[in-house]
Amino acid sequence: MRRALVAALLLWAAPLSAQGIERKEVEPGQWLTSYIPFIAAAPNDGPTIEFRAWHWKKAEWGDRVTNAVQLTGRAGWSPRGSWLAIGRLEWPRLADGWRLAAQVQATHDQRWGYYGLGNTIDADRNLETDAQPYYNQVRRRRLLGYADVTRRLTGPLSASVAVYGTSANFDARPGPSYFREDFAEAFTQNEASARLALVLDLRDREYDVRRGALIEGGYQVGVSAETYGRWYGIARGWVSPTATTVLSARAFAANLTGTPTLESRLTLPAWERTMSTLGGEESHRGVPNGRFTGRGVIGTTVEVRQAVKDFEGFGAVGVLGFVDGGRVFETEPWTLTFDDWTVGGGGGIWLRVMQGNVLQFTAGFAEGESFLGFRTAWSF
Repeated sequence: MRRALVAALLLWAAPLSAQGIERKEVEPGQWLTSYIPFIAAAPNDGPTIEFRAWHWKKAEWGDRVTNAVQLTGRAGWSPRGSWLAIGRLEWPRLADGWRLAAQVQATHDQRWGYYGLGNTIDADRNLETDAQPYYNQVRRRRLLGYADVTRRLTGPLSASVAVYGTSANFDARPGPSYFREDFAEAFTQNEASARLALVLDLRDREYDVRRGALIEGGYQVGVSAETYGRWYGIARGWVSPTATTVLSARAFAANLTGTPTLESRLTLPAWERTMSTLGGEESHRGVPNGRFTGRGVIGTTVEVRQAVKDFEGFGAVGVLGFVDGGRVFETEPWTLTFDDWTVGGGGGIWLRVMQGNVLQFTAGFAEGESFLGFRTAWSF
């Protein structure tokens, strides 16, 4: 992992000319293309060799977004078996008061975590040994497509409508596992859903946020073999006590009703993109991706980022520390409680290239468990 980190830092810190961008003045409205191979990471699976390409239109000077529209393509492969292919469109300046985000992806997660349904905080849940190395793992293959259209209602308040289509296949790894105990064999679930949300955006800017808040809440309706519903809410806030320090916090909660799929238990329909429910770089950096799986969830994150060397608009390098916590609900009703939470903490290093290209490496620990995270964006 340390070799992967060094390689990634070198690749991301390389001159922009090596990324396919000529050294010249960039004017608003200009279209540019960038492409770069680098080292990333698959969920719970270590380093991946990834190639990423961007094609974007520069936003106006002083805009709170970097690009008026951006197309991104990613392809990655892990020597341990995971792979991904993703195409994404971000169009925050679709029209006056309108924005669009859309994504299609195919992923194969060779070592997704599965510890059973519910708030599985028992000490004996981590049963992986040399004799049975896959007890807490499941293969997850997923085809996903979604589109999220947002319309500003008044001031910083917007309404967002999103539609999703997912085909998720879950397959047990060799030998005994919690997945085999709960489901016995592989299965595929196909589902479609729609989500309506209100979004209050009080951030100073959308890239490298330093102050403000982003609050969203909504309801999702899904159809698979049967139907399900879900309410959810996510609140994020940022403050900057110094020119090189950012303090941030997040709280999130959600609850499923009806007959949800396993995939819907693992993913939250956050604004313009999805996030994992509880585990991994997106939600709880002290435990692996898929560590907690349930109908409902409640969680929080507190983070401090400190720039060690700041090159202003050209980039920065720094360190971060965090405390993440939360729990899930499966058979019991969702309730606002701090009982039976799994709380963890850790730290890491980060690199920002230009305005919006971020790379971070974290190490987290939570009640006897640990997790090494690698992400090409801020966690929130």
